[in-house]
Amino acid sequence: MSAPCAARTLPLPMHHKLPLIFEERGFIRARIAAQRKTLAGHGKAIERLSAAGDSVCSATRWARRHFIELGLIGCVAIILRPKGLPRVFRFGKRAFFLWRIGKKIISRISSLRFFFG
Repeated sequence: MSAPCAARTLPLPMHHKLPLIFEERGFIRARIAAQRKTLAGHGKAIERLSAAGDSVCSATRWARRHFIELGLIGCVAIILRPKGLPRVFRFGKRAFFLWRIGKKIISRISSLRFFFG
């Protein structure tokens, strides 16, 4: 007489494993969606930081190209003394505003010339 053999566990057939596979797949997809959301949030923060860096770089480039104007503004501010500084800033803002409007008008006129050339 032979000794009784231990109960063997047979692997489940594939059609019995499908619900487990789909459940695991759902968990994995949910985790991937959560990771996408966190990456998107990090991307927005990095984008804001990059935009700030770009503006600093463009301001630095402008200052390097227009160092004479910046020096003249500094000299005028020193000559007028601290009492006159608010006046300098006020007139500077007005001049910048007028310059910006002039640039827009010139660009509009040049675009009209392009269309009606």
